[in-house]
Amino acid sequence: MWFKQIKVFKITSTVPKEDFLENQLEKLEFEACKANTPMTSGWVAPIDEEDDYLVHSYKNYLLFCLQIEEKVLPTYVIRQELKARVKEIGAVEQREISSKEKFSIKEEIYRTLLPRAFSRITKVYAYFDTTNKRLILNTANAKKIEIFTSMLQKTLDNITITELPIKNLHTVMTNWIQKDNCPKPFCIEDACMLKEPSMASKTIRFKGQDLFAKSIQLFLTDGYKVEQIVITWQDRATFVLKENFTLGTIKYAEAVIAETKESRAETKQEELAANFIIMSGIIDQLLNDLLRLCEKRNSE
Repeated sequence: MWFKQIKVFKITSTVPKEDFLENQLEKLEFEACKANTPMTSGWVAPIDEEDDYLVHSYKNYLLFCLQIEEKVLPTYVIRQELKARVKEIGAVEQREISSKEKFSIKEEIYRTLLPRAFSRITKVYAYFDTTNKRLILNTANAKKIEIFTSMLQKTLDNITITELPIKNLHTVMTNWIQKDNCPKPFCIEDACMLKEPSMASKTIRFKGQDLFAKSIQLFLTDGYKVEQIVITWQDRATFVLKENFTLGTIKYAEAVIAETKESRAETKQEELAANFIIMSGIIDQLLNDLLRLCEKRNSE
């Protein structure tokens, strides 16, 4: 298992112990959606095996997983059915259908079709870093983050997590390109996205480009800010750093992947342990370097 996206939270309360976390997660284990329920979520084992533990402990990390089931009901299906119903009522009763009545019909159609809808299952893996007091989520999707944090708060009453105190990251990233001064151990790659601050919808994406070229520098001179940028850390991981301090499209170097094969894991548990220990060690060091860099810039 390799985290391809990362959202980081700071834990400002006591980090739960392994046994306590296992007991609390068991109280809200995943149960499948009922016929008329549009969405449900619950805790599942990180390894898809019967009777497996909900929490896996590796060194100072506690790995666990939230499963989300959502009923998939395409909007065009509801729209087609609504159009047919409105047409039928109008023809039979010889009258116009009000917006309020259309809304009621739409709600009725939704309730009728929901039990027949397909289900989409997604999993959000996460772990507590007990040393650095962080919560690391394997997603950058705002909706999934909200579902996860809400469920975690429901599961652990006393836990308090907060956003990292990173401000004006777009200014920091813009400075890296304008002055070509991205500090080691990071290296700027060939892709970024620029945004015009006064017009949020006005963005420009560059891929496979020399970001220090004059043509791109002109946009920065005109006031554009770097919204996201592709950077590499220690030749071990390449990722997209976004202005909201989420890491996306993480690609681990071949040398890193090769390290896990040397473990010669024979079971799913051994394979998970080998992958996770190497991955979490990389993420730990990467975040320490990145946070140290961003916090330093914010204090200047």
